[in-house]
Amino acid sequence: MSDPRPPFPSKPLRAAIVRFCEGYLGHRDDAEDAAQEVFSRALAAKTAPENPGAYLRKIARNHCLNVLRSRRRRRDGERMETEAPFAASLAGPLTLLAGKECRADVQKALAALTDEQREVLWLRYGEDLSRSEIAAILGVAESTVKSRLEEAVKKVPGTV
Repeated sequence: MSDPRPPFPSKPLRAAIVRFCEGYLGHRDDAEDAAQEVFSRALAAKTAPENPGAYLRKIARNHCLNVLRSRRRRRDGERMETEAPFAASLAGPLTLLAGKECRADVQKALAALTDEQREVLWLRYGEDLSRSEIAAILGVAESTVKSRLEEAVKKVPGTV
């Protein structure tokens, strides 16, 4: 009888998860460690996920957020620092459109976004994920992703 779980990890999938984790954690070595943990958890699952990419990214996101929380214990109500590692990794159309002369404005605008808006913006433009994939990763409705994305795009110069 064959194993119902998909073979993990393929090289492209592993590279994508490492890049995804690096976006949250900011360091390649930490991302490699996180990806190892992600695949370990995925292999321990009893059944195969319906959408392996979204499933792995959801595990990766949760793990990376736990790592970040353990790094920066904060008092209640205090926001995590706005210089999020994934904000610097935006290398898609948003960054190209903004250009070097607008970088400071973009950083300022990203800092003004809520954590949720910044994360959705990064997942869409930094990771090139669809709204449905983002919704599956974040565990929210696709309409929530759409509204967060629209609000974020309005606040960041050069995105409309």
